[in-house]
Amino acid sequence: MSSLYSAPNIVRHHYTLPPAHSIVRLQNLSVTEQARLLPQVFALAREQYPEWPAEQLPNWLAALAGGNANGTKMAVSVVLDTQGEVSAASALELYRNGTAMINYSLARKSAERDSAKRGSAEQSAALIYAATKDMAAGIQALQAQGEPIQFVGKEHHLQSLRAITGYYAVGQVPIDGPTSLLTRAVKYYEVAYGDPSEVENQARIDHAMMLADPKAGYSQEEDVHLWLLGDFIPSAPNKPLAESLRALADTYAQEHSIFREKDIRLDPGYRSLHQLADHLPATATYQQAVQASAVGAAQWLGWIE
Repeated sequence: MSSLYSAPNIVRHHYTLPPAHSIVRLQNLSVTEQARLLPQVFALAREQYPEWPAEQLPNWLAALAGGNANGTKMAVSVVLDTQGEVSAASALELYRNGTAMINYSLARKSAERDSAKRGSAEQSAALIYAATKDMAAGIQALQAQGEPIQFVGKEHHLQSLRAITGYYAVGQVPIDGPTSLLTRAVKYYEVAYGDPSEVENQARIDHAMMLADPKAGYSQEEDVHLWLLGDFIPSAPNKPLAESLRALADTYAQEHSIFREKDIRLDPGYRSLHQLADHLPATATYQQAVQASAVGAAQWLGWIE
């Protein structure tokens, strides 16, 4: 599938996976192998997001097997190092209404430290690039197996390594780029991650809201944006993007929000997805939004080579 994210003055960089590394999809492995490798994926997640709630092995195993309690399915691409251990991962949640979010695209911090010693993030970027690229191919494989997928998104800060490698790997663009189809500026918020049993605890609500919109040392570069994958064609290409955004709001918040057993309409991510939908042309499609944002996004992000 060719990328929709293209322009005459943009060069798509390619990163090379280090020698003797390999890529596997956990959804294609035995439960025994999944259970062996998933704790390593969780360790990567804890390195990057120590303040987020811990991931649960039974939930991921159920999602990989065809659906957890919410009907959410998962696909996970991992990069294995020379010892057969997880050095990078990209994990996608596919919700029951055909919307999906890539929740993790990350590499082992030791790889980032090794890269820093060389004065570059090349190796770490290569690992994230490979996992993200394989995830895109995995999404296409799910569609080929009959899974209807209408929307695939990812949350990133503008200048994060994950955003940069995702731009090169799958042509992802922020939906609110400088030539966006949005009729007015809408700030995107992440879902307020948290345990619903603590929803009456104000300190836990405050923590969940902080995760959705971090304030400490906040800068424009740290502003969270919702990105669309360029290397993705929805199963129903003409479906209005606004419908998919509203559908995503429902299932994404139901899967993760601290408000999911109270009222998901209280969630900042839920509200911002509806606001994005409300300020899109009613008939605008996913691919039209990607193409619109791609026109100016590379210049906006400073990634024209």
